[in-house]
Amino acid sequence: METEMVTGALVSTLLERTIDTLASRFVDIFRATKPNKKQLSDLRMKLLAIDVVAFDAEQKQFTDPRVRDWLLRAKDAVFVAEDLLDEIDYQLLKTQVEAESQSATNKEEKNRFIMHDLLLDLAKYVCGDICIRLGVDEPQGLPKRTRHFSFATDRVQTFDGFENLIDTQKLHTFVQTSWRKYPRYSMSIDDLFSKFKYIRVLSMYHFHILKVPKSIGNLKHLRSIDLSYTNIEKLPDSIGLLYKLQILKLKNCQTLKELPSCLLQLHKLCCLELINTEVKNVHILGKLKNLQVLMNSFCVDIHKEPSIQQLGQINLHGSLRIGELQNIENPSYALEADLKNKPHLVELMLEWNIMGSSPVDSTKARDVIENLQPSKHLKKLSICDYVGKEFPNWVLDNSLPNLVSLELEGCESCERLPPLGLLPSLKDLSIERLDGIVSIDADFHGNNYSSFKSLQTLTFSHMMQWEKWECEAMTGAFPRLQHLYIYFCPKLKGQLPERLVPLETLHITNCKQLEGGRNVLFDWATMKSLTLVGDNMEASFLEMVRDIVPDNSIQYLRLIQTIIVIVQILVTLSLCGPFHYISSRNSGSLFS
Repeated sequence: METEMVTGALVSTLLERTIDTLASRFVDIFRATKPNKKQLSDLRMKLLAIDVVAFDAEQKQFTDPRVRDWLLRAKDAVFVAEDLLDEIDYQLLKTQVEAESQSATNKEEKNRFIMHDLLLDLAKYVCGDICIRLGVDEPQGLPKRTRHFSFATDRVQTFDGFENLIDTQKLHTFVQTSWRKYPRYSMSIDDLFSKFKYIRVLSMYHFHILKVPKSIGNLKHLRSIDLSYTNIEKLPDSIGLLYKLQILKLKNCQTLKELPSCLLQLHKLCCLELINTEVKNVHILGKLKNLQVLMNSFCVDIHKEPSIQQLGQINLHGSLRIGELQNIENPSYALEADLKNKPHLVELMLEWNIMGSSPVDSTKARDVIENLQPSKHLKKLSICDYVGKEFPNWVLDNSLPNLVSLELEGCESCERLPPLGLLPSLKDLSIERLDGIVSIDADFHGNNYSSFKSLQTLTFSHMMQWEKWECEAMTGAFPRLQHLYIYFCPKLKGQLPERLVPLETLHITNCKQLEGGRNVLFDWATMKSLTLVGDNMEASFLEMVRDIVPDNSIQYLRLIQTIIVIVQILVTLSLCGPFHYISSRNSGSLFS
């Protein structure tokens, strides 16, 4: 009993201080606008009611059933008070926007008012959320106290749409958690926006809507809206009235081509998702200093300026593909994109399109890519169809200490590879269609005997002119390599690196002149997959299979070769233990 009294006293004291703080801040704010003493008085009375209930609940909740009713009323009081604060906050934000708009013409300073949602923690403490999941835990009808509503269409057999929500006049959350089936709605989206004006979180993910109605401007308490995977073509100007909006998701809105300029009025907007959209005018986003933008694709437009410069002021997060780089007229424009100062951009793809375009100056391409240097925080980089003869210095001088994955594809004019062996964090390296490469020498390893310290997967593919891999002296290279793939390198001669002890996967396809060599050191206890595909491959390469010991752990062995070679290899394999899978082609009636 004594403990309950102490707890109740602490709760009462906490609430009393909260009320006094709220009242004093409201008085200050009201002095700057027009005082509404009735609103302030209502707020005080509602919070005092919570104080009484919380104190009594500590002592009576296990003995007096009437307290349950009090608590239910207290919950309503909390939400009403929260709505009141929201209303005042909205008016202050509206005043701020109007004042800033006015200052653009008269150059006068206007006071800025900042309001915080001080009841959030208090509401959670007293009553928590009131949530209903349609088809899961709702009673007969939806109670008027419902604040958070979600439904999964795969759980609901019959749903008359938003009509079920008519009694919940102060709904705060409306979320569809599944989109496998689409129910029929008897209420339009416009009706939804018109009736439920207190919504904070609204998800219309995968809804069948073509147009966002102007009535969205009525949702002045809205913090987050998800319009992903809809077929909307534009956003209405009334979205600029959502002064409290913090999150706007437009992922896979593939018909959306332009953002309204009124987004500049949304000073609280902190996250905008534009993944897989056709939006071009992203330059306006740079004026929202606190905004984080997720956009996975940007194409340089030769007919529109500014183009790539638009990226300079945007706080980019996540991944970004920059395409049509051949359209950059002046390499200095690429420098204005300021990728080096975007620490939250962790994945970058740089692409040139050489199909159907006029010849691209390789020197200009070199300057462009040099000016597109990313930050040192980059983790994944892909360079595709680059037409320069040399890779940029920011790859050569180890400016990417955190790079984990690198893909070089279709850079046919490049004649030398940068010293990628010095990248300390690189785990996955793929080199494909670099037809200008004839030899890979010690420079590739950075002239370091223990290069590629972190590399786990290495892929060479369709290197049609590659003849030599000088790796004999690099005895300490690839200490962690687990997967090696070499596909369609018909001119490649010589041997593999001598020490590939931790290797688990080795796939060689159509490398006719490549020699395996008996000096290559494998640990057959760790080898799990060996694939050898192609005609007329050097017998010395295939002979290395003879070193397999009877207790091997190869799980997959695929030998596609002429019948003579297969007979030779099968004689070797007869000394080994059973395999999980052996595939052999062109062997006629060998197994009959």
